[in-house]
Amino acid sequence: ERAGVVSGRAHTKRMGCGASTAASGAKAVAAQPVKPRTAPDPPPAAATLPPVPLSTAVTKTTETSSTSTQAETSNLPKGEKATEAHESLQMAKRRSLSSAKFSARVVLWWKCFLHKDPRRQILQYFQPGDVRGPRGYLAARGLRPEGPPSSFFTVWRPTSIKALRMMIEGTACGKGLNVKGKSAKTGEVSGFVPLLQISEEAHKSLVGTSPKDGRVRVYFQTEALRAEVVRTLTPILEEMKAAALAGESALKAEKEGSVSHTDEERAVHLKGSFQAMTRPDMDMLDQYAECASGAWGIELPERLLWEGFVMRQDISHPPGWETGRPSEPAFMDLNLHAVRERGEPSTCIWQYDAGDPMNPRGLLIAYEEDEVKPVASDLDAFLIGSRGVDFEPLPDDQCELVRWLFKNIEGVLADPQPAGWTKRWLEVLKKEGAAGFHPELPKYGFGDPTSYDIMAKAVHRLGLSGAGRHGAE
Repeated sequence: ERAGVVSGRAHTKRMGCGASTAASGAKAVAAQPVKPRTAPDPPPAAATLPPVPLSTAVTKTTETSSTSTQAETSNLPKGEKATEAHESLQMAKRRSLSSAKFSARVVLWWKCFLHKDPRRQILQYFQPGDVRGPRGYLAARGLRPEGPPSSFFTVWRPTSIKALRMMIEGTACGKGLNVKGKSAKTGEVSGFVPLLQISEEAHKSLVGTSPKDGRVRVYFQTEALRAEVVRTLTPILEEMKAAALAGESALKAEKEGSVSHTDEERAVHLKGSFQAMTRPDMDMLDQYAECASGAWGIELPERLLWEGFVMRQDISHPPGWETGRPSEPAFMDLNLHAVRERGEPSTCIWQYDAGDPMNPRGLLIAYEEDEVKPVASDLDAFLIGSRGVDFEPLPDDQCELVRWLFKNIEGVLADPQPAGWTKRWLEVLKKEGAAGFHPELPKYGFGDPTSYDIMAKAVHRLGLSGAGRHGAE
């Protein structure tokens, strides 16, 4: 359209020039009248134009501009004015073509954005199906809806805009049930789940002692950053080995009766013995070095990680690294348990800070899948409602778990205290765990077989972003 406007202006300009020339020529040669030029027919109104498919937008625009140029240049007068008009037409053609290409790219980008948006993926997955499940679930099984239709509605706890953007971009993935730590609400690592869930010096001693054989994986953005961390941790590792050897030897001698220690001396030796490690070494991990994001890792004893990154450092929040969360030793224990047990997806640690690889605030919970990605707060399924679907009964062991749940909720409510619900419930889990209560958590959460399978397929559908990892808790 812009090409047509510019062409019209150039044609009008040429018509004016031609009319003036013809008028002056008529005085000299009256026997040769000048034939008036007629303007081309105007294009049809925009409302009557048929829609043009996106795939042919650029081609059609090029053809239109080329036809317009040929029609105009066939009647061009000679001289400088003709050259100016021709250049105007060429410029208009280039602008029109560039605009069409840009518009096509915008539309393609928008379609890609919609395809990756987990909210749209959830909406499409839970479209009406049949008695076996929603349309997306049937499609995942290679089936088509048959018989009476079924309908669904779902309620999801929203995550932050930043976390959602990172999952769509692919710079982060949603966390599963094996990660219990809280995501940062503010600061440099907003939206991510920091490894450190404590920020007060006094809370270091409230975190449980790491097991002697515990090992974790930490990944860095470059090989140079990993080498710097190895150089820093190597002397700390040697000091811990020496302290463990001295402490265990002193305690063994006292047990055999060959020596007696004061309470202060015994406390020092006990502290040294807690630095003993089954494998006091570090392994280099390069299996993700060739990935697009690049990750150079170290597998090291968990006790070495804790000593080097936490016990010997200031863990208070420096300016810009605030998380908006209170210091909570119970969540710190849960994070250490997650990176120690690995689980599925395999859990590890990612160092976000490329300027200071020993920064404890930059350590983030991450997953090892096709590549290493830090986890972000995901979309938690809160409720899934349906009509017209056949479900199996809840398994007996899960029914018992629900009874246990009600019993402990009643216990908390019967004993009001100033602490919030999360802290109170963590106390329940700690007490029940000490009593031997350790229920096995299914990969996609609890539920009857049909609900579980529907959510398993939904998680696979959201696999690009990892925005959904489990069913309604």
